[in-house]
Amino acid sequence: MQSSRTTTSQSPRVRAGKDVPRKAPLAFARLAPLGAALLLAACATPFQANVTRFHAPEGLARGQSFVVTPANSEGGESLEFETYAAQVRSNLVAQGYREAGSASEADLIARFSFGFGPPRDRLGTRPGTSWSSWGWYGRPWVGPGWYPWMGARFYDPFWGSAFGPDEVYSYTDFPAFAELDIARAKGRRNVFEGRAETSTRQPSASAVIPRLVDALFVDFPGVSGETRRVTLPDKR
Repeated sequence: MQSSRTTTSQSPRVRAGKDVPRKAPLAFARLAPLGAALLLAACATPFQANVTRFHAPEGLARGQSFVVTPANSEGGESLEFETYAAQVRSNLVAQGYREAGSASEADLIARFSFGFGPPRDRLGTRPGTSWSSWGWYGRPWVGPGWYPWMGARFYDPFWGSAFGPDEVYSYTDFPAFAELDIARAKGRRNVFEGRAETSTRQPSASAVIPRLVDALFVDFPGVSGETRRVTLPDKR
């Protein structure tokens, strides 16, 4: 007599139940790009410069012709200078001026210079990276004096900060500038004087000088005698 063997197959519901734990990594994988995007957004710092300008409005009438020359005639017109001078020309044209074929044909002479100052040692602070011995309980707290870390620095009014004390660190920055003086071709009397300044961790002229040139022309010619903090969006 043959014994009958009964094979019991798992129902789809049971198999589905076994697959439930696998959904957690999938959910994390979906959230990971969002976290990375938030981190990149936090790291994208807009460019800022202090811009000071003086001008005589009657001498800056649009439609006049101009040429761009080095402020220091002994320096000559290097390839580097020509790179940034082309951006000065482009900004002046956008403001309604015309580029002349030569200095003898120009109404205005724009003298341009740029450079870096000596490095400066600085001190800064950042949130501590060690967890409190108590751990963290409660909601994130964001308030004056707290540095953002992924949007919030964890703080509980009873337990205190989830991080250790702020860390002090040192770094070196380099002051950079771009300067533009515009004078009448006849008499060489200045009708515009502008200077844009910033600080950077890396003394890369190709990354900083073009941005300083753009800062010089924000709301050109600006309020005479005013030093303004100009913010340009990140280019990335």
